[in-house]
Amino acid sequence: SSDLESEDYLLTNTYFPSKVGGRPAWLDLEHIPHPDELKCATCKMPCIFLCQMYAALDEPETFHRTIYVFVCKNPLCCKVNRNENFIVFRNQLPRSNKFYSFEAPHEDEPKAETPYLCTLCVVCGCRGPFQCPKCKSTFYCGPAHQRMDWKGGHREKCGTGKVALLLPEYEIVLETEKPPTPPPTDETKQEQQQMAEYKKLVDEGKAGEFKDIPDTELLKYTTQEDETFSHFKKTISQEPEQILRYCRNGSPLWITSTNIPTADKIPVCSLCNGERVFEFQIMPQILNHLGDDGIALDWGVLAIYTCENSCEVDSQYVREYLHKQDIVNQEEK
Repeated sequence: SSDLESEDYLLTNTYFPSKVGGRPAWLDLEHIPHPDELKCATCKMPCIFLCQMYAALDEPETFHRTIYVFVCKNPLCCKVNRNENFIVFRNQLPRSNKFYSFEAPHEDEPKAETPYLCTLCVVCGCRGPFQCPKCKSTFYCGPAHQRMDWKGGHREKCGTGKVALLLPEYEIVLETEKPPTPPPTDETKQEQQQMAEYKKLVDEGKAGEFKDIPDTELLKYTTQEDETFSHFKKTISQEPEQILRYCRNGSPLWITSTNIPTADKIPVCSLCNGERVFEFQIMPQILNHLGDDGIALDWGVLAIYTCENSCEVDSQYVREYLHKQDIVNQEEK
């Protein structure tokens, strides 16, 4: 088919992708989270898929392993240094399982998406237990997305409606980080003006400073009093457009010295009660690639912590923890 003639097939579950936007490529094809598990804790509306990270570990039970991040993009739910509008899941499978071939697929040999063993919402790609009463062939996660689909044209022509809900879809490509190049020691007048502009944005409480400033200019913005941001700037200088940093058992690259959680503030695993460790972080630069949705969403750093032992999930999608760090002005600190 035409779908298989492009490289979009590489973002389907068959190829275990790491990606941003679109519909989630679920790993376990049967025990997908119930819609109630994907509701925003603030407004109770369905969250949408933000990104997923394929992060297999060197253990039999984690031969396949993916971390999923969902977000509610309602601006009223996006609060400074609060994580209630985010949901994170971990799922894993052994190499021998009932869903996928024992041998990895060849990326140069297009294959179709592996069929799911449950119905999915036509709008968001999450579990869809509710059936369209008219056509009997379309499913939804709940009334909210059914209404959206009907407004998009499904009422008149079942299955043909378009709903602008999903985020733009991109593949995440991982590369090993190079040591940063030392920045110039002499500040020009232009750089001083840029620093002043950055400080003004922070003082105004606008945590979305990165969406409106080109990444090439972002590297020149810093404040004398915040060495953490200076370290952030130097570290990303080699790849200023990076959208994600992966370093399991490492430490996050914080963007500011405030709202850094201590180990005792990271909740234990909800399944085994074991400690959680840092696994990866989502950078503010990703907002540049989310179109109009990047205007409503806002963050400095999203740090994802997962079970240290990556305990057996027993066919479940297990909740993990996300810490949201924003840049705020002195009054909010």
